[in-house]
Amino acid sequence: MVARAVAGSGSPWFTAVGHETDVTLGRFRRDLRAPTPSAAAELVVRDVSEVKQELSVYRLRLRQGMISRIGDLALRVESVPKGAQPGAIPPEPYAPEPAG
Repeated sequence: MVARAVAGSGSPWFTAVGHETDVTLGRFRRDLRAPTPSAAAELVVRDVSEVKQELSVYRLRLRQGMISRIGDLALRVESVPKGAQPGAIPPEPYAPEPAG
């Protein structure tokens, strides 16, 4: 029953009883095997420096995207003739896809 529940859960499973010689039913259907709970934690938890590096890359991409977007909007505003009526900013050349 335990092994079937583990196999059918759809979620990743790992087991770590505390000693290499201990065995649980879940161990036969697990996705990851580790000799101790500490070793299991090291396998399933990402290294902090790795996460920080990934966040740094995302931060840079976000910054570049915002700078590009602001530049595009500035060009649109500059293209409006002097003395134009409110609402005269031309439409964007593309419409972003709605989220969802």
